[in-house]
Amino acid sequence: MSSKVKRYEVKVWPNRWEMLSIDPECMALLTYTCITHIPIRIKECLPWQSRSGVTPEVETDEVMYSGFDQLVRFFCGEGFNADGHLTTEQEADKIAFLSYFEQQLKPAITYTLWADNQNYNEVTRPAYAKMCGFPRNFWHPGQMREKAIQFVMQGKSRNLHGKDYQTVMLDFKRPIYMKAKSCMNVVEQKLTKNEFFFGDKPSSLDALIYGYLAVLVNAPLKSFELKHHLNSCENLKKFCERMNKLTAESKNIINGSISSTTPSSSSVKKSEACMKKETMITLGIGVSAMVLYGILFGIFTSRKSLLAQKLGTVSKK
Repeated sequence: MSSKVKRYEVKVWPNRWEMLSIDPECMALLTYTCITHIPIRIKECLPWQSRSGVTPEVETDEVMYSGFDQLVRFFCGEGFNADGHLTTEQEADKIAFLSYFEQQLKPAITYTLWADNQNYNEVTRPAYAKMCGFPRNFWHPGQMREKAIQFVMQGKSRNLHGKDYQTVMLDFKRPIYMKAKSCMNVVEQKLTKNEFFFGDKPSSLDALIYGYLAVLVNAPLKSFELKHHLNSCENLKKFCERMNKLTAESKNIINGSISSTTPSSSSVKKSEACMKKETMITLGIGVSAMVLYGILFGIFTSRKSLLAQKLGTVSKK
């Protein structure tokens, strides 16, 4: 008699651009689950629909875990450790590479998606706005962009000093892209003799870096300087292809690690209820604004107003 396999429900941003998730960190976590063969159920979820307000997220009977680092530690505690084969020296190298990636490559990929005007207006914003739905599509992508730009600038002042926004961002772009290309070249050398960062087995480092590179590779970018450099790095390009194959095969296994990405009926009802509430609030604000406009400009009381004449509200003055 076979025992029932424990399946973890992982909340992530929805899939787009032929990826398991549009979000780099969610993509990294899902890649980690593929590497370690964790039995999971994907639940497509927008951040405000999760308990922590952050994705990826996993909720157990006792505790809630969110973010790539926290979830990797959680799954390691559950017996799914992608770094179990690393030596003490390699573990130290992994920590150093994670810090190097955070400082050198992640800001440039974030810039490409969110700060570059052409990519944001034609690729990133339309994709996220569609997922956010009405009425959040009007403001949430903009909020995400502002947060992304703050990360890219890393605390530096955005004082224009008479310059236009695009000129200021281009000044930030040059050093950021130089660092990113240098980082890619280092990784390219690292992968010269190995399929993955630490030999023939992928680790959590491979999962995290691929999560971000996958977005760079798969997004239909209009401005693709960084993507072009990645494609010129043969070893790095093959690494992305190997990781993509790994995640694709895991996704297609029947009763395997990853199940249908269709949200449950309860989550759909909850999302619809939330959306209806927000829609009513937005419509209420819009109607109130129009009524106030009408009162201020005399549309309801002016003798010249046809609407006022029909309503019988013409002022006697």
